[in-house]
Amino acid sequence: RIARMKTICHKLLIIERDKDRTILELEKQIILREESDTHMLNEALANPPYVEAQVKALEVEVELSEKQFHDLCQHRAKLQDDVRRLEGVKMQQLIERIHYFRNARTEIQVKVKKKQVNRELRHLRETRRDFSCK
Repeated sequence: RIARMKTICHKLLIIERDKDRTILELEKQIILREESDTHMLNEALANPPYVEAQVKALEVEVELSEKQFHDLCQHRAKLQDDVRRLEGVKMQQLIERIHYFRNARTEIQVKVKKKQVNRELRHLRETRRDFSCK
């Protein structure tokens, strides 16, 4: 029973420490968030409202950014299509090479088999001649 109680106590201590660490991390996050909010508020107060010329310049920048984004998306799609096409070509080339080497291996095996059969035939003929001569 004492061992069980010690084990339970140890587990509770571990849980308590984990909770303490979590609370400290949350407090740090709160402090960082407050600092961030204060910084953003100071930035907003430091920068006066935009004038019409600034708004138009920003709108032009936004339009250019959107066009750039659209162009980049098209370029990415084109690159992906090129990659797919190249993969298809490479796959076809690999398949052709596999067929070529498979056929070459088959031809070599046939040639080796023919040589072996010819050797055996020669050997049989020679042995037949030897028996017929005697």
